[in-house]
Amino acid sequence: MNRAIVQKVFPGSNPAESLALVWKEKPQAMAGKVVVRMTASAINPIDLKYIRSGFLARFSHKGAILGSEGVGVIHEVGEGVSSYKLGERVIPVVFFKYYVEEGEGAWQDYLHVEEEDLVRVPDSIPDSIAAQFVINPWTVYGMLSDLCIPKSKYLVQTAAASVFGRQCIQLAKYWGIKTINIVRREELKEELKDLGADEVINSETEDIIKRVREITNGEGAYACIDAVGGILTKVVAGCVRDKGKVIVYGSMGSSDVIINIFDLIREVDVSYWSLTPLYEDKNKKTRCILDLLYMTDHKIITPLAGKTFALENFKEAIKESEAYARGGKIILIN
Repeated sequence: MNRAIVQKVFPGSNPAESLALVWKEKPQAMAGKVVVRMTASAINPIDLKYIRSGFLARFSHKGAILGSEGVGVIHEVGEGVSSYKLGERVIPVVFFKYYVEEGEGAWQDYLHVEEEDLVRVPDSIPDSIAAQFVINPWTVYGMLSDLCIPKSKYLVQTAAASVFGRQCIQLAKYWGIKTINIVRREELKEELKDLGADEVINSETEDIIKRVREITNGEGAYACIDAVGGILTKVVAGCVRDKGKVIVYGSMGSSDVIINIFDLIREVDVSYWSLTPLYEDKNKKTRCILDLLYMTDHKIITPLAGKTFALENFKEAIKESEAYARGGKIILIN
């Protein structure tokens, strides 16, 4: 049998109480597919967002299974599968084709996926890191690639102490991009600088626009990525150069985006960024995977793992994932 965490209440304003652990039939490997026995999976903000919004309600008739990413081992191989064998550690890329399109997420014991949607994992990368290989690392890699920031130019980022923000600092440093990082707690400044941040601004005590202008000698940052939204988007848009770009990728503060008309006059480009085009471009996706496997294996990027919880203790895990300043990514263990 197959344990799975499904959503029972749509929308789920209280995520932990909107889900249930149920038993389903264990899938059998069809031609061209494999069954992965999941060993660990991450709890991401997108999971909580989907629960709260009721995004997966269209799959309620069969039991919408949560979970945007995870890692496991190959349990069964279908006819025609030639690239993988039993017992190999793999990351099933579930978010796009299975989670979003079929309501089949990673928070279950067994996952049935196509051979082409697997990434082989080196033994040197532990489950706690491999379980969070896709959502944040691919997004950081894709955003910075698309922004084409020249070496030694500045990127501003909000929510810089998040798991995502820390990976952004590390990748930017590796690529020669300077970072100005916005946080809300003073004690985070040295911690992020030790990680590779060039500058850290406390939004509670400092004038962000003034400080960015000082740091960049009046030029403004080359670009900005914003996870917060609301009034903070307006502030960071005022920090970038004329014709600079602001990517809004999250809504931690507000689902509204506020922009000053004078920044529009300066032709500051404010837009959303989606991971889907990278996933759909096979060449870019392959390059992304190979680069990130190398950087993860060589600890150039070190995703921050937090507490681990057994799959059946998902309610505690979700509550912990929503805790303020919790640290690393919460991991469910099968």
